Amino acid sequence: MNHSNTFSLSFPEAKTIIVSGDIHGDFNQLVFKLCIQYKLTDTLLIVAGIVVLALKRKNTMSKWLDEIPRE
Repeated sequence: MNHSNTFSLSFPEAKTIIVSGDIHGDFNQLVFKLCIQYKLTDTLLIVAGIVVLALKRKNTMSKWLDEIPRE
């Protein structure tokens, strides 16, 4: 098998892997649930959804979105 086009990462210290759907920008709730409520450590978190960063400066989001290449 040819692996020349394969992208892989290794996280040997991760004891748990969690895949989440869209969190609608609520990172605080996600961190609270994982770290405080569930007391998880050594955990790899994959957010598989639309990830929108909350940017504080006016119009920064629209400028950032304009820079995304579209086909």
